[in-house]
Amino acid sequence: MIANEAQWVLAIAMLAANLLWVGLRGRSLLEHYLPDSALSHLSLMWGSTVSGAAALYVGSWGAHTPVGGWGFGATGTGASLEGGTVTAIGVSLASLGWMSILIDSRVRKLPDQLTGLLAVEVAVLVLVSPWTIGVASQWFLPIVAGAVVWTLPLAVGQRLGQVGLGDVKLAPVLGAALATCSFRVALLGLAAAFVAAFIRALFLTVRGALSERFSFGPYLMGSALGCWVLATLGPLSPGSSGL
Repeated sequence: MIANEAQWVLAIAMLAANLLWVGLRGRSLLEHYLPDSALSHLSLMWGSTVSGAAALYVGSWGAHTPVGGWGFGATGTGASLEGGTVTAIGVSLASLGWMSILIDSRVRKLPDQLTGLLAVEVAVLVLVSPWTIGVASQWFLPIVAGAVVWTLPLAVGQRLGQVGLGDVKLAPVLGAALATCSFRVALLGLAAAFVAAFIRALFLTVRGALSERFSFGPYLMGSALGCWVLATLGPLSPGSSGL
């Protein structure tokens, strides 16, 4: 129970830290990336609060969500004390990720400030969790694999001029974040992003606007958040950590 409480405190602390960061940096983000937007600094604060609180609420329903492992066909029940790590990851993704979607969809840029902060928070959670919840030593390998699998196709796409460098920077962060649920969830998240982007490209083809470039970042972040919700609530994590 102590470990569980520590993890939930970490999730709430993550939200508080992000709100503080948005409060201090939100105005400069708006002025730099969305100077003509009708959004206010208060809008960014409100959006981060609502999205982060929503993730915390979803996590409270998934307290038995398993953490780590490969997630392929193993059986088990998981442990409630593990749910806090997944929740903290979701709070971090939601409270900052929605701004990445907003900015990238409008100006086709992913702010390094947001990606960098997400990377730091995911790294902290990955490094701290083995000491607070007692997972096995193979905790790290699926997370590294998730980061690599997400990064490789995006790096190739960037070399071919199909995606931006910001997408490549964001990819390992999201791959590692989803792999805290399981490597299987990370794979499904990446597949969902590419499927969604393909549907968008098909839509543009039908409209005769295939040459129109669209941002890939919102599909990466959107699929990551969607798969996190499904993994937390159960459909993508059928009761096993795989450890």
